Amino acid sequence: MNYPPREDAVRGEEALAPLEMVMRYHEETKHHFSRYARALGYMDWANQPDPFRRYEGSPLSALPLLKPDDAPLSPLYEDLYRDSATITVPVDVRSLSRFLEYSLAISAWKQAGELRWALRTNPSSGNLHPTEGYLLMGRVPGLSTFPGLYHYAAREHALELRAEWPQESFDSLMQAFPPRAFLVGFTSVNWREAWKYGERGFRYCQHDVGHAIGTMPNAKRRKTRIARRVLGINRVLWGGVFLYVKEARNPETLERYGHGTPDDWLERNIYSKFQVVGLTLMGATDVVLFGLVPGILIFMTQIVWIPFWAAGVINGIGHYWGYRHWSTPDASTNIVPLGLLIGGEELHNNHHAYPTSAKLSMKWYEFDIGWLYIQLLEAAGMARVKHVAPVPRLGVAKPVVDPQTLQAIIACRYAVLAQYGRTLRRAYREELVKLRRFAPHDAVALKIVEPWLDRDERLLRENERARLAELLPKSRVLQTMVAMRHELAAVWGRSMATREQLVAQLQDWCRRAETSEIKPLAEFSQQLRCYA
Repeated sequence: MNYPPREDAVRGEEALAPLEMVMRYHEETKHHFSRYARALGYMDWANQPDPFRRYEGSPLSALPLLKPDDAPLSPLYEDLYRDSATITVPVDVRSLSRFLEYSLAISAWKQAGELRWALRTNPSSGNLHPTEGYLLMGRVPGLSTFPGLYHYAAREHALELRAEWPQESFDSLMQAFPPRAFLVGFTSVNWREAWKYGERGFRYCQHDVGHAIGTMPNAKRRKTRIARRVLGINRVLWGGVFLYVKEARNPETLERYGHGTPDDWLERNIYSKFQVVGLTLMGATDVVLFGLVPGILIFMTQIVWIPFWAAGVINGIGHYWGYRHWSTPDASTNIVPLGLLIGGEELHNNHHAYPTSAKLSMKWYEFDIGWLYIQLLEAAGMARVKHVAPVPRLGVAKPVVDPQTLQAIIACRYAVLAQYGRTLRRAYREELVKLRRFAPHDAVALKIVEPWLDRDERLLRENERARLAELLPKSRVLQTMVAMRHELAAVWGRSMATREQLVAQLQDWCRRAETSEIKPLAEFSQQLRCYA
């Protein structure tokens, strides 16, 4: 009997090393200056591949379709790159739904005549989407009581179970990861790309899986940061510098926050190799200038100053105690109005609200000594101010919201929310007066909700959110205003909406506010129309 020869026997001495094979594929499938790469030359519509994979017989668990303002909410775009703005949520079907919505899900459907096709949140060459996503997870409330491997079905926005995973084996695999972590994997259906691009299809598969991988960090930061730790004020205040030292050994942290920092000969051969020399020279200089004992005391003060004040006080007290102007999605506070000791960082809530602002003082009674230094350097021609926090400019109220109004409101969104908070507290006081006359028991019950009314719901404890949801129906005014606050904040949180859609949503918000028969809310809406 004749068997077909083995492939490696046929190739014999012509067998290529892996790198040579890759380079040959690259050369044979690349575009040239004078011509395109080889292609099929036509589209075989009769054999167009299905862009959606399903596994027949696999159990399918639908994920909830969440609205933009449904919990868990998503932070603003710039907050994706600020750990302090990231809110931790448990891994459940709702957070998984958000995670997949921002990474692999269908974002829209389009139609031309009888032809209908889907767009997705991850880009794809030719909109062919060869990439399939898989999740290896432990027990998930509302999904399963055992570990399993799941395939994400984008058309159904659902997870289909491919295999149950033994608990002992899963625990062994995941012991190096944080608790409740899960793994994400990708595969490519090469035919989806080869159907259109022929032999170049493999290139596009790699390109598209790169897009899918790129969506993971942002989707993760939006919803499913699992391993965040709460260490307590004493640990951060007195030992914050040691937390920094520990984190400095994390390559991911260095890569993220060290991007753009110098990596030249001086950095590699002087600063990195002789870190102790600088400290020694500074200590010796202090002793020479001030004498042995005073010099040692001054040196010790210099050594302790920044680690304690920056790592301990700012990261500790600056997120624990103080006052807040702005409803940022974190616990940052302004410690004191006078920023004298740490270059103005005492005004930490201001810094979190406007992280690119060179000036950290926002009110007439606040002082930022760092801003004074910057102004002196600017006067000497040694510095240039690139950005400060925007100041709301109000003009005549416009009958209809336009793109300029929208732009101004988004730029000053924290000032807008602060003004809304004052409006909400005014409505609360007026409502309490009415309830004391007509429903005294409700007035007593609603007393406890005042601190929670204008706070971001992500910063409320679970019991506070539950209590607020229970008591708000006792007052139509307060229930409406709290709901309208969430809707207003969602206007600038909808990163996938077009400018025209956002203008229409803001106009609709103003219309409903002004017809709500709630005087403070209507007056606030009229003021919104004045932003220019």
